Amino acid sequence: VIAVGDRGVYFTTMNSGSVDKAKRDLQQMLEAYKAPVEAGKEEDAARSEVKLNFTPCSEATKGMGFLKLMNEGGASPSEVVSQALEKQRESYQSTGI
Repeated sequence: VIAVGDRGVYFTTMNSGSVDKAKRDLQQMLEAYKAPVEAGKEEDAARSEVKLNFTPCSEATKGMGFLKLMNEGGASPSEVVSQALEKQRESYQSTGI
């Protein structure tokens, strides 16, 4: 289960031993997404997209985790997760893998 808020991504796993692997895999998937840069930011004018940075937080309860989005402004975690999952679906539909 994945729940997405305005500051990060909360997830659960089937058992507590899977949290570290799930956290690592989810973090890699989300950080591979490049968010478009908002128009008007002078320091980012030369770049059309920015790399997102998610930081894992300590395990609150067995089998659960949270990845906090560290970038200020720009894409929200809900946009990132939605688009990352859409990319995976398109990839699966085109390759079957």
